[in-house]
Amino acid sequence: MAGGTSFGVALALFASSRTFPLSLALVALAGCAMILNNALTNTLLQTLVPDELRGRVMGFYSFVFVGLAPLGALQAGALAEHFGAPWAVAVGGLILNAVALPAATVTAGSVTLK
Repeated sequence: MAGGTSFGVALALFASSRTFPLSLALVALAGCAMILNNALTNTLLQTLVPDELRGRVMGFYSFVFVGLAPLGALQAGALAEHFGAPWAVAVGGLILNAVALPAATVTAGSVTLK
């Protein structure tokens, strides 16, 4: 959960940055947080899901992760067209945090390892 919220915060801060060195550091931090989040999510799904359901769960995860990306791109493009690219990136980061923070509170303590 820390990776997801860090990614959203780094995106929002990147969108508000106006200096190149700070922007470069923030986008690198956002990229690291995104990779950390994706790797941990993939690992948790594959280790916690029962063997007989793993293919279905990973198929659905792939659908959500890759298949719904065009909807996010549509939202970001529409926001960027009307308000500018920094606003679109900032709203994306804020939406990510709006989803990740409640998910963190719901899932805290509910994940058990085999």
